[in-house]
Amino acid sequence: MRLKKLLWTGWPALRFGFGWLSYVNDDFVNYCFAAERFKDFGFWRVPTPEELAGRDWSQYYWFMHVPGLMRFGSEHVLAWISALTGVKSLGVFMPVIIGFGLVQLFAAAGLTLHHGRWRRRALLGAALLAVSPLFMLGMLYQLIAQVGGIALLLAATAFLTARLPATRRRLIPHIAALSLVGAALAIFYPEVTAFAVLTVLWVLKNGNGDIVHLLKTDFTAAMVLYSAWPV
Repeated sequence: MRLKKLLWTGWPALRFGFGWLSYVNDDFVNYCFAAERFKDFGFWRVPTPEELAGRDWSQYYWFMHVPGLMRFGSEHVLAWISALTGVKSLGVFMPVIIGFGLVQLFAAAGLTLHHGRWRRRALLGAALLAVSPLFMLGMLYQLIAQVGGIALLLAATAFLTARLPATRRRLIPHIAALSLVGAALAIFYPEVTAFAVLTVLWVLKNGNGDIVHLLKTDFTAAMVLYSAWPV
């Protein structure tokens, strides 16, 4: 099913390869410009007057991410994939966002797979999401922060509502994974974190002891991992 979804939405990549640019909206250009800056320069590095005068237009995104404190997770992923492949950010953008779409499908299935019991519902939920026109439009219209951010939100919510291991030692991987996903969400698409919080509050109201145990005993460990993760 995941392969069919990949072919259904990403078939132009088979024809055009890294030359597939889809809509090329203004966000697409902004993300790619900023990714090129992150690929070649440090996060805090201040641009020179010569670069701002026209030598390197991507340096203007320093003002957006450093003084402006705008989220930068999408740009970092694009810069990383571009550096690994040697392909410009313009070329890797569509494969990356299609990959984020697949992550979103798996995360939605994981969230639906409540305590490992609802396998058919998880499969049905992922299938319905895969054929959703708005889901496909989000990727084709190059809303990379939204596509990746919703995937992280679903993953974080799945961790928060999952059944926890009985022993504290086996709980450490769960805490580490939740901390990493939470940190990624904070720099990728923090606008949706409120939905995860509301979900946790709803589950707490309905008496989920697993989440109470997680919040009471391992909140400090989660915050340590979160704060120690390098930007």
